[in-house]
Amino acid sequence: MDTVAQSLYLIGVAVLLLVMLRRKNVIVPAVIATIITAWAFTGSFFKGLAAPFNGLIVATTELLNLFLVLAVISAMTGAMRVMKTDSLMAQPLTRFMRNGHTAFVVLFLASYLMSLVFWPTPTLAILAAALIPAALAAGLTRLGAAIAIAISG
Repeated sequence: MDTVAQSLYLIGVAVLLLVMLRRKNVIVPAVIATIITAWAFTGSFFKGLAAPFNGLIVATTELLNLFLVLAVISAMTGAMRVMKTDSLMAQPLTRFMRNGHTAFVVLFLASYLMSLVFWPTPTLAILAAALIPAALAAGLTRLGAAIAIAISG
C-alpha cells in the first residue's frame, strides 16, 4: 500500500513539474494529487478528501508566526522609508558601492554578516529595502541584487 502511495506521489510531482513548465496554475493539480495520494495511503476516500484541508491547518499553525513577523517587519520598513531613516542606515555602506561589482560584494557581505547575527528572513527584508536602491544606483542590476541577497541569506 505504501508503494502505491509513493508511486502516486511521484506521478503527482511529475505532473506538477509539467504543469509548471507549461506556465499554468498548479493549485488544482496539486490538490488532486494530494487527495489521490492520501486516499491511496489511508485507504479511505474521505480521509483523502480531508488531506488538503488538514495540510492547510498544519501549514497555518506552523507558519502563522513567520507571517506575523514579516508583516511587522514590512510595517517597520515602511515607517523607516517614510521617515527617511533607511537612507541614513545605508549611508555608511553606500560609500563602498562605486560600480555594479562592488555593489554586489557590499550587498552580499552585508546580507551574509547580518544573517549570521540575526534571524535571516527579517534581516534580509530590512537590508533589501535599505541597500538595494543604493546598489541599483551604483550600477548593479536587479537580478544581480536578487542573486546577492538570495545566496548570502
